[in-house]
Order: sequence, then structure tokens, then C-alpha cells
Amino acid sequence: MRNESLSAKVRELGTEIKDIEKMVKTAEYSDISELTDEIAKVEKQCKEKDVEMRMKMKLSKTNVAPLSSYYKKEKENFNTLSNDINNTMKEKHDDPEYLLLLSEYALDYAMQVASEAILFSLKAIKKDKERI
Repeated sequence: MRNESLSAKVRELGTEIKDIEKMVKTAEYSDISELTDEIAKVEKQCKEKDVEMRMKMKLSKTNVAPLSSYYKKEKENFNTLSNDINNTMKEKHDDPEYLLLLSEYALDYAMQVASEAILFSLKAIKKDKERI
């Protein structure tokens, strides 16, 4: 039974969400220099997490090819979206409301992905219990 590892992953997700919430609250009171530093730090963390995720999937003893393929496509889509947003930011640099709205939708998307992952986890736990 690997249910314990799923619980640990959910706790890890909860911790990361709390960290993100703290980061956003702190950013609201930060100056431009602090925000620039924080953005660089988070960009570095994102790259490191991406490399870690790819390595985990590559070294997995279980066939995770479907997830790996999906992750790769989503990463490409996100990079395209990020480039589009950066280009839009150059065009609409005077419209922070637009960028905040895009950020809200990105967070909504992240919550949807998390919900789908939880659903997938629940189904896996059910299958595990049915096997017993």
C-alpha cells in the first residue's frame, strides 16, 4: 500500500500552497528590488523542480510514459503561454489589472490541476483497496 506516500505528497502540496500564499502577501508590501530578487529566486526554483520532475519520471521503475508525455506537452504549452504573456506585458505595460487577471486564471488552472490530481489519487487508493 502506497497510500501513505500519497498523504505525504498532499501534505507537501499543502505546505507549498501556504508558502505561495505567504509569498504573494509579502510581495504586496515589497519594493521593486525585493520583487525582482523574489522573481529570480522563484524562476530558479521552478527550473530546479522541472529538472527534478523530469529525472523522477525518467528514472521511475514504473511505466510513467503517459504522464511524462503529458508533462512535456503541458510544459511546452506553459512556455508558449509565458512567452505570449511576456509579449502582452510589453504591449500592455500600463495595464496591471490585465496581468493580475491572467495571474488569477493561472492560479485557477493550478487549483484545477491539483483537484484532478487528488481525484486520480482517490481512484488509485480505491483500486489498491479492491486488490486486497
